Amino acid sequence: MEADSLLEQYLERRLAVAHAGRRLGPALESFLSLDARLAGFVSQMKEPILTQIRIAWWRDELNKSADLRPKGDPILDGLSLHWQGEEAALLALVDAWEGLLGEVTTASERAGALVDARSIGFAALARIGGRADHTIPAQEAGRVWAFADLAAALDGEEKSELLRQREHLAIPNVPKLPHSLRGLSILARLSSKMLASGDEKLITNRSDFLLITRVGLFG
Repeated sequence: MEADSLLEQYLERRLAVAHAGRRLGPALESFLSLDARLAGFVSQMKEPILTQIRIAWWRDELNKSADLRPKGDPILDGLSLHWQGEEAALLALVDAWEGLLGEVTTASERAGALVDARSIGFAALARIGGRADHTIPAQEAGRVWAFADLAAALDGEEKSELLRQREHLAIPNVPKLPHSLRGLSILARLSSKMLASGDEKLITNRSDFLLITRVGLFG
């Protein structure tokens, strides 16, 4: 499956990548595509062992140096090109998604692990984008997006329970990020708006598109 087709179901992700700029955009697309692929494995889990094998394949490949990885998978190729030196953040994401398959920890702990891992990815993206001085606010932005994106994927009592965990999971307000990290800002601002309004998705109306355009232009 091509990386861009994986993001077809996530309009906000596609628009964030489109506004992210040449330096950050490819790395952001690779990260979000990996997240989407892992989410697909978990959500379509009919054979748990097969799902774990698929996730383990990603762990094995990301543990290799980029020049030893197989070529041809667009997501892995993108990660090899744009994430060299930041593989620890990718491995944390793989581990967090695999953790959703377990039954030992509580749902809250599994959600917390995914929020943590996604936010670590945003911190890495700040470094990749040349803004290591904004690692902490980028990680905070990642926590906002990770929490809201997870909430958007749930419904009923599962969603209500997750929303009750916001304070426990230390979901912050949206931090200010520089223009060069506007792709991350778009996801965080949409997420904050969704959580404040009680909307079901990150993009629901025209004002969301105006927000994306404004942040894309001015940061």
